[in-house]
Amino acid sequence: MTPYLPTVVSVSPQIEVANVDLLNAPYPGYRMTLRNLGSKGVSNVHVQSYRGQEKALSALKRAEDGRPMMHPGGSYTFDMNLTSGLANELTAPGRWTPRAIDLIEFDSVRWDDGTYDGTPPFPDADALIESDSGRRLQLRRIVDALRAAFAEPSSGFGVLASAKNRIDVLTDAEPDQVDAAKLAMQSTKASVRADIARFERDHSMSSDGVVRDWLTSLLRRYEAWLTRLSPP
Repeated sequence: MTPYLPTVVSVSPQIEVANVDLLNAPYPGYRMTLRNLGSKGVSNVHVQSYRGQEKALSALKRAEDGRPMMHPGGSYTFDMNLTSGLANELTAPGRWTPRAIDLIEFDSVRWDDGTYDGTPPFPDADALIESDSGRRLQLRRIVDALRAAFAEPSSGFGVLASAKNRIDVLTDAEPDQVDAAKLAMQSTKASVRADIARFERDHSMSSDGVVRDWLTSLLRRYEAWLTRLSPP
C-alpha cells in the first residue's frame, strides 16, 4: 500500500509541527520538521505513533553532544521510516508492505532547564542521557588527543608530555550544553588528568618502555569507555 500523511500533534504549544512530508525512497516513511517557539532550549522530545488504538513506532529525539536539540527559534528535522506489515496469500514474494501510521504525537518535551511539557515515559533516564551525551563528546576528544600524541616521533616521556598538554587545553564544557552534559564533560576531563598525574607521581623514574606501555593501556581504556557509551 502507499502510505499517507498521518495526523501529527504536539503536547506543547511551544513546539510547532512546521512540516510533514511523505517519503517513498529509499524507504517509505515521513520527514518531520519541528520548530521551537519557546524562550528555552529543547533537550529532547519523545514521539509516539499509533495505528488505530495500538502504539506503533516511538523514539526519543535529541542532540548527541549534550547541546539542546533546538535553541529558541530553532528547528529540528528527522525521518521516521515505516515498518513492514505482515504478509498474506496476496503478498508477492519479496514485496515491501509498509504499514501506514495514523497518528504521530510528540507527547513529551524536556526543556534545557529540566522542566517538561507533557509526561515523559522515562523521566529518571533523561538526565543520564544528557550526561552520557556530554561524556561521549569529551571522550572522543580525549581519545583523539592521545592518538595525536602517539603520532609524534618522541620518547615515551615526550609522548606523555604531549598527551598531558593536549588534554589540558581541551574545553572543559561547551557553553550551550545542558547542565548534566557540562558536568559530565568536566568530570571526564578531570578523570584523565588525574590518571596522568598519578602515573607521573608514582613512575617518575620509569623507563621509556614502561611509559609507552602505560600510555597505550590508557588509550585502550578510554577507547573502551567511549565504545560502551556509543550507540550501536
